[in-house]
Amino acid sequence: MNLQPKWRNYYLANKYKTANFQLKKLSNQTAYIGLGTFDLNEIEMEEIASYVKAISDSSYQHLIIDVRNNYGGNEQNVIKLFALIAQQPFSLVVSRKINNKDSYQFFDNCLNYGPESGEIFSNYFSIEGKDGFYSVNDSSSIILNPINNFKGKVYVLTNERSFSASTIFPALVHKHKRGIVVGRETGSTYYHMNAEKFADLRLPNSCIVIQIPLVQIVFDTIPDPSIPWGRGVMPDYSVNFTLSELAWENGDSILNYTRELIKKEKYLPEEKVTLNKEHINETVTTNNHNYLYVLIGIFVLGLILYYFNKNSK
Repeated sequence: MNLQPKWRNYYLANKYKTANFQLKKLSNQTAYIGLGTFDLNEIEMEEIASYVKAISDSSYQHLIIDVRNNYGGNEQNVIKLFALIAQQPFSLVVSRKINNKDSYQFFDNCLNYGPESGEIFSNYFSIEGKDGFYSVNDSSSIILNPINNFKGKVYVLTNERSFSASTIFPALVHKHKRGIVVGRETGSTYYHMNAEKFADLRLPNSCIVIQIPLVQIVFDTIPDPSIPWGRGVMPDYSVNFTLSELAWENGDSILNYTRELIKKEKYLPEEKVTLNKEHINETVTTNNHNYLYVLIGIFVLGLILYYFNKNSK
């Protein structure tokens, strides 16, 4: 519904009327892939792979991959797309976690599960010292695509409406240092998200149907100084949200900014890498100091208890 006509272009950026994606060449050195969804069929993925091979054979230096306003989709397509640009084997996620392997009590009111559903998580197992059950099938490395592989610079466009698979893809780019993220923080979180195997629960009184995710996807367990816990993928180059972008007064702000980065030959920001290294060193030093303070405290406490017991006798 066209309730806010001035916002229409913002909401429809990277959305296409007759296709789920768009392939175009912005210049003789810069190519563009716009993905409105990751729910693509095999023919569509093959077309994207052929396009990547064509721009690679033509020695294109820059590839922009746009996942703004993309609510996610098939994670297998995330694997296929990242394999087209990856320069080393990779894993999609670290693990998947569930709270219960058996039927949940609220399944009585579910439309897609029921008390007779049985064990729906047969490939999940407990890990000593951890709560819940885990599937670690994704820990094996995925081989990159050697035939249709792009080796140039990659720019991934994100915004607050990049969810689920559209967060995992830029997360892979960030984690493996395969390119830069331009735009704004993604809508889903970086370290883990609840975005798989949904139970359609119908509330018994209002009959409203809500979706409850049953699986937690764990993407990374190692703290990243540039991404605070609980936040989404943070851009390497941020484009602040403005009313002019919402009204589309100057066109596509994030895409225009990315083209300026390419024009000025700006890529991985060295100052941010240096800042991260300093942050890590500060964290290690602080932790070492904390351990020293704890040991001193234990020693002092021991002396107090010793003299207290000695005097009491």
